[in-house]
Amino acid sequence: TFPTTLNGNFLLNAGASNGSVKGLIISANILVPSEQVSFYTVCRCHILMGLYFSQTSNNNTFIENIIEGQIYGNNSTNFSFFNNIFVSYYPSASTSEFINSIFKNNIFLISASTNYYPIRTQYSLIEDNIFFCDAALYCVSNSLFKNNLFECAWEFPYYTNNGYNNIINQVKSSIFVNQSGNAFSYSHDYHLQSSCPGKNAGTDGTDIGIYGGQYPWKDGSVPNNPHITISNIGGNTNSNGALPVNIKVSAQGN
Repeated sequence: TFPTTLNGNFLLNAGASNGSVKGLIISANILVPSEQVSFYTVCRCHILMGLYFSQTSNNNTFIENIIEGQIYGNNSTNFSFFNNIFVSYYPSASTSEFINSIFKNNIFLISASTNYYPIRTQYSLIEDNIFFCDAALYCVSNSLFKNNLFECAWEFPYYTNNGYNNIINQVKSSIFVNQSGNAFSYSHDYHLQSSCPGKNAGTDGTDIGIYGGQYPWKDGSVPNNPHITISNIGGNTNSNGALPVNIKVSAQGN
């Protein structure tokens, strides 16, 4: 009936390859300390301190997560990021990036600074995202930007990147139904306003941002297994020796 919170780092070693995790609040990092991890899926988690891949990894997927803190990719390859909210940053070291990866239907909230960047990648596909920040595209190279919505006024081609059908120079207050600042809040509404040009403007005809694409955002981030919504268990048996139990379970459509 409540979120499951893991206090500390969530460690992934080689034996975790081909596994998955859903629906956790992780108070620290998802950390790959010493061995390559591949084909792992992280879904509907809230990661409070970031992602740290000490070892180069490949073919891992992140879907519908809230990712805060620092991201260190260590030149990992073939990652997929679908419908995540990034309140995170990459350090200035070039080895922090992901290579030959996909960033699709995400929201990037954090602003760039001298040493930190909201996205750092090369040879990647970046489409249907909302850059609610200074996108710092000089930390992206040899990549393709398609159908993204930018708060800033980036023009393409830019550096070694090409772009098509991007929407640029949007006023922040005109994008989301209810949002303020550059921090994530569960009280915010990240649906697009009806007048936002990102409505139905994604590569597949759905909205740009987390409510479009193949994995539209599920409010509440509840995993797709049946979810206990009410659990009342009596403290004593009744006169017949029976223990009163009232449990309500809701099926999840996705």
